[in-house]
Amino acid sequence: MNNAYQDEITSMSKFRYSLIKRINETKEENENEIGTTAASKKVDELGEEILKYINTYFDSLPFDFIMDELANLGQCPNLLNDDNGHWAVTGDGYQNVVAEDEPEDVETHFFVEANEWKNTPKEALLHYLNQE
Repeated sequence: MNNAYQDEITSMSKFRYSLIKRINETKEENENEIGTTAASKKVDELGEEILKYINTYFDSLPFDFIMDELANLGQCPNLLNDDNGHWAVTGDGYQNVVAEDEPEDVETHFFVEANEWKNTPKEALLHYLNQE
């Protein structure tokens, strides 16, 4: 069930997406660059505000919601397990280029420092957020 913090973040995220869509449409139509610049600035501000909300209300937000919102912001958080009961969330690594919209086989490689391994996925996510 959504809480008030989720609803607020979702609202900001939807507005941010609508601005991104408008910017892309404006670029396609070669329209007013001034409006695009102002909208781009607002997109960045909303992204920062969303991250601030996530950090502030972290304990009240579900793990999957936070991961989805980070992906919506253009981040690529990956949850990893070391087969020894430790978890890490990282965006550091590389993979082959995905060419289709449909899921396909992908080879990925991640870089995780020892201090990034935590006892729970949520602790690992908090560590990831504090590194950004």
